Amino acid sequence: MVYHIAVCENDPNCAVQLQKMMEEILAGRRMAFSCDRYTACEQLEAAVMSPGTQHHILFLDTVLDGKDGVAFAEKLRDSGLRSPIVFISSDEKSALAAYAAAPVHYLLRPVRKQELHTALCRAFRQYEDGSVCIIETAGRGITVLAVCDIFYLEVFNKMILVHCRDGGTLTAAGPLTDFFRRLPAGRFYACHRCYVVNFSCVRRLRRNEFVLEDGSVIPVARRRYQDALCAWKNYLEEEKMI
Repeated sequence: MVYHIAVCENDPNCAVQLQKMMEEILAGRRMAFSCDRYTACEQLEAAVMSPGTQHHILFLDTVLDGKDGVAFAEKLRDSGLRSPIVFISSDEKSALAAYAAAPVHYLLRPVRKQELHTALCRAFRQYEDGSVCIIETAGRGITVLAVCDIFYLEVFNKMILVHCRDGGTLTAAGPLTDFFRRLPAGRFYACHRCYVVNFSCVRRLRRNEFVLEDGSVIPVARRRYQDALCAWKNYLEEEKMI
């Protein structure tokens, strides 16, 4: 999936610098993203309230064109916004007040790349934990499933079997690649042409297979072993940041 990020920052140069650091961080995570930059509350509010716009993560300056960015964030929360928020500020003292808007992280200027990486990891995880997947089942029904409840995907008889944490299985139609693209990058990995695993369910990687927490063994294509190992290590490293 492509993550859509909004940056609302008083200083356009700081916003550009922030976006460049995001590009470096997310290139290593092999994540596709877009970044919309705003300099005023009104611009961001209009975008957030637009039916055709969805921002998965918001980065907000605590002072926006002389206005209180924290109060603005609380207003967005009251209007129903559930996207993770990361505050940016030059003032350490305003951190306490900022937590009324339930941010996932608070960045102090000058923003360091490692701190931004931590903020992104926390924001992605919060978004992923609350996101759902709409599944069109083989019987032409519709099922809404929390992404975190998906154990792994398997192709069997040209159908997709969605194995769930509760032990149940859903049968979905369509190509595995299309289903995979709708899932959060970084957490889900296509380890084989017939399998996609949820890294949060993986307990170990043996030669050419993942072992999940329930004992399930998922094959890893031989040519993907090194890439699978690298992707899983990246996931585990990011878990330490949260």
